[in-house]
Amino acid sequence: MRIVIDCRWIPPRASGIGRHTRELVRALLDLDSGETFVLLFDNDAVLERERRGLHLDEKTHVRTETVAYGPFSPRSTLALPRLLRSLGADVFHSTNFMLPLRRLPCAAVATVHDLIPYVAPHYIPRSRKTRCAALYRWMTRRSARLADRIIAVSRHTKRDIVTHLRVPDEKVTVIYNGIDPSFRPAEDTPTHQFRRRFNIEGELIVAAGRADPYKNLLGLVRAVQHLGAAGRTTLHCLLVGEQDDRYPEVRRYVEAHALDDHVCFTGYLDHADLVRAYQEADLLVHPSLYEGFGLPPLEAMACGTPVVSSDRTSLPEVLGDAAVLVEPHDPGTLAAAIARVLDDAPLRESLRAKGLKRAQGFTWERAARETLDVYRSLQQARRRR
Repeated sequence: MRIVIDCRWIPPRASGIGRHTRELVRALLDLDSGETFVLLFDNDAVLERERRGLHLDEKTHVRTETVAYGPFSPRSTLALPRLLRSLGADVFHSTNFMLPLRRLPCAAVATVHDLIPYVAPHYIPRSRKTRCAALYRWMTRRSARLADRIIAVSRHTKRDIVTHLRVPDEKVTVIYNGIDPSFRPAEDTPTHQFRRRFNIEGELIVAAGRADPYKNLLGLVRAVQHLGAAGRTTLHCLLVGEQDDRYPEVRRYVEAHALDDHVCFTGYLDHADLVRAYQEADLLVHPSLYEGFGLPPLEAMACGTPVVSSDRTSLPEVLGDAAVLVEPHDPGTLAAAIARVLDDAPLRESLRAKGLKRAQGFTWERAARETLDVYRSLQQARRRR
């Protein structure tokens, strides 16, 4: 079987979907599956980076193709079916919701990570998907109809897909994300180099992710402000993630309320620094109002870091009893949960142990095997026709 995977979703800088794509591909290529893979790119620099990182030159069952159009380009809809036919593809897998908007000459699989623009567009008010809501909805529904199978990253996301995209339940398969093995407790004696880099002395909480309103970073900053007013003057909060000029509200709040000594924006961190941030944190706080899956809290758990998380959408499903789950809208409630964990050493140790165990259940090898089962089931169904 020849499987074409759309790696155009891997950007020059790692993102959630880009990391998902890379790690799924890595795990699929490491399986002794007997299948042939074609990886599709639209950026030569990304291709060369991934060629090195995935050791593609050492793998005889893999080839790459570079095209001059991205997944949203009208040219992709016109040209990609012809390319797939010339490649002799049996399966095409888009690791995000977008498929070419015409029938493909092979089985089509699309992964859907969330449906925030359908369910809660006010959480991403300035995103392209919200500004072009009608087009996004049409494209998503069209892709869902053209897909032979949809992969959802959680049961919660599957429910949203079935409800909002109006597809049969049996068309959607839930396959959880995995965690990169590099997310693990520090093996060396802590030197706190990462803390010193940001001039942190005292307690450290970390939040990681995008700046969109649904991440509720403003709620977290208000919780930190609440804790400072209650006497927790040595608490520091690192907000890890690339700056997004569309959403300056959190920075403005920090400046307006003179919270610069307690709240730090790290900007983009490379993978090694992200691991260090988790390892050196006393607590990972994930107050998100909506998640299709929620990788940061699991990654922190894998590093042995206790987690306080929102109790919304997919997060209870993914985190189970290994995190303290709270209602995220009230900063006072969030602040109380943070203080409770920081002040209770036995609770922190219990969360650390539960988190490490919970994280072990989410591996990219498992995700790859389940994804391969989807490919093979589609191939068998086509042979029976």
